[in-house]
Amino acid sequence: MTMSASRRILAIAVAMILGLSMAASAETAMQLLNRASQKIAKAGSVSSSFVFSGGGTSGSGTLKISGKRFSVQAPGSASWYNGKYLWTYSAASRETTLVVPTASELAETNPLTCLAGGVSGYNCAYGKGSTATKKIIVLTPKSRKQGIRNATVEINASTLVPAKISVKASDGSVTAVSITKFSYGKSLPASDFEYPKNKYPKIKIIDLR
Repeated sequence: MTMSASRRILAIAVAMILGLSMAASAETAMQLLNRASQKIAKAGSVSSSFVFSGGGTSGSGTLKISGKRFSVQAPGSASWYNGKYLWTYSAASRETTLVVPTASELAETNPLTCLAGGVSGYNCAYGKGSTATKKIIVLTPKSRKQGIRNATVEINASTLVPAKISVKASDGSVTAVSITKFSYGKSLPASDFEYPKNKYPKIKIIDLR
């Protein structure tokens, strides 16, 4: 799996984790996702830390969302979107690209966009393995274009916060993500969603606006 594909699968994984934070066994999986999206919108912001492995890489990362703005930090890459411009940093190329993103570019990068626009393309059902302390949800894509075969999510039944997710890509590779911290509604400064140029003084910026 390529690095670009790996980042996309990771984004899908985090999106699903965010979208499943309001689990309730009496609901259908799709109803659950709709309520989750509404809670995120009403909260105003989401902050999350996670660890992941897959695609030949592993590490930890963070995700912040406030309205349409977002930032994602992971080993070797990072993205910032301030509602107008999207910066994408790559440690491998030592470059940061700056664009006015298209809808498809945001869908590739922003987990919340992926949640809002992409989960409707999945069949959602509760899976085997649920207990009194955890709920299991399985998502299967309706189209092969989604790039994954399936995803399995574990939810903490008492806190209703996602714990783990495993995503199997179309090539058979698996990306596993575990949430270490998760919170709603924390006030986030605008600077969290702007490219921190002072942090990367020697990185070339490729302006494609």
